[in-house]
Amino acid sequence: MDQWTLIKELIKLTPEKKWQSGGPSWLVPTGRRDGRISSSNQASNMPSPLDPVSVQKQKFSAKGLDVHDLVTLLGAHTIGQTDCRFFSYRLYNFTTTGNADPTINQSFLELLQAQCPKNGDGLRKVALDKDSPVKFDVSYFKNVRDGSGVLESDQRLWEDPATKSVVQNYAGNIRGILGLRFEFEFPKAMIKLSSIEVKAGSQGEIRKIEMDCFDALSITKSDSVLYKIVREISSMKNEFR
Repeated sequence: MDQWTLIKELIKLTPEKKWQSGGPSWLVPTGRRDGRISSSNQASNMPSPLDPVSVQKQKFSAKGLDVHDLVTLLGAHTIGQTDCRFFSYRLYNFTTTGNADPTINQSFLELLQAQCPKNGDGLRKVALDKDSPVKFDVSYFKNVRDGSGVLESDQRLWEDPATKSVVQNYAGNIRGILGLRFEFEFPKAMIKLSSIEVKAGSQGEIRKIEMDCFDALSITKSDSVLYKIVREISSMKNEFR
């Protein structure tokens, strides 16, 4: 089971959690066949908070996911937290200039610096959506539009014409307009993600036993993005046992 497969396997744990936060629910196809081999060396294939949009596009495209899927799936950041260590460089020494990332909204920059002081606790948690961190809505896209994306990879969506167009569409130019479209598109993107690279015939296996995701893939905290994804979704799993 590679790391993209792990995310697809964990997807079936998320619909109820999304529904409880005001988001959509959807039926998750089960019974897919996956490989028996895992490798932590494939972490470089995973999206990173440092990735420019061009690299994000390449990684998603390699899995059969397009730009629309990319932006839609990143919209999952409407819920959840990240660690200061994954973006603090944007606040104090962006591209080794000794200054903050100029794309960050000034008032939001001050808020982030207060939450993540220089040389502070890198493990401190910060909401990925400053306005409604526990509600499934389009606030994340409005934040990106307004220069309030926490992760660099999120904010960069506003700089690429193709991804910017999708962000604009979800955020809407007038309050409320197109706000429900994200709720319609997100389940489709999640189901598409769960359906990539399915084994056929006698290849792989259909899993019947829950495994500890971290032990199964030897995931460490150094695998930053994957570690966060697994930790967040695994916590969802524990709530419904």
